[in-house]
Amino acid sequence: VASQKYAEHKGIKSKIAGKVDLTLVPNIECGNVHCKTLVHYCHAQMAGLVLGAMVPIVLVSRSDPPESKFLSMALACIISGGMK
Repeated sequence: VASQKYAEHKGIKSKIAGKVDLTLVPNIECGNVHCKTLVHYCHAQMAGLVLGAMVPIVLVSRSDPPESKFLSMALACIISGGMK
């Protein structure tokens, strides 16, 4: 649950409610809709990666702001540092 206030309202007891740094989606289409909703309506900052290959794959949109592209590359560097 992304909001601690929402979790409390719904009676959800969770140590991580409101502290979400990562969301997983079942496919790229769902991820695209999810991320665009967060960016356009919630003013979220995004970093796009595909995991599962030998190295992380940076996945950004042509319309992404420079900050999002930078965050994606930075996250890929951090993650790839742990891949051996």
